[in-house]
Amino acid sequence: MRRRREPRVTWRLIGRLISTALAATIAALAVWFGLTYRIGVVPSDSMSPTLKFGDQYLINVRAYRHKPPQRREVIVFRQDNGDFLVKRVVGIAGDWVVVTQGHTYLNGTELQERYAVWSGEAWNDRPQQAVVKEGEVFVLGDNRDRSEDSRDFGAVPTDTVLGRAERIIFPRERRAQL
Repeated sequence: MRRRREPRVTWRLIGRLISTALAATIAALAVWFGLTYRIGVVPSDSMSPTLKFGDQYLINVRAYRHKPPQRREVIVFRQDNGDFLVKRVVGIAGDWVVVTQGHTYLNGTELQERYAVWSGEAWNDRPQQAVVKEGEVFVLGDNRDRSEDSRDFGAVPTDTVLGRAERIIFPRERRAQL
């Protein structure tokens, strides 16, 4: 009586299994990345020196699914005309924000903002004072003299926020976490 030969696992089969698993993992990561991130391009110098004209950056579109934007975060939002802007959150719901003569005050205390640039050219033009309502954030560009922000168009509704700007990805020498 002839004995039935047991199937052997071959290196070829192992290689196929590994390559299939690797391809499935790469596909899953690509889908996750595509659902989580978008790439933005900075259209002006309003966020300089943090983001400079032409920088490409990652936007986490899932960042605010379970919580609203927080102070100091850099967000991307859609304006009424359909354009997207990138600005820094200075005030959240319930905050009292005052911007005057090159200084920003939050709830009566001057902010120490190492990322903000004031040249003194335009700070007399737009003193602003606002109490931020529920469902809104008060945003400013880091280059305060060259930024169109909440001083011009008011607080930003949180339902217009696309996501949080998280990392500069291009140019290579400027790669950094925001």
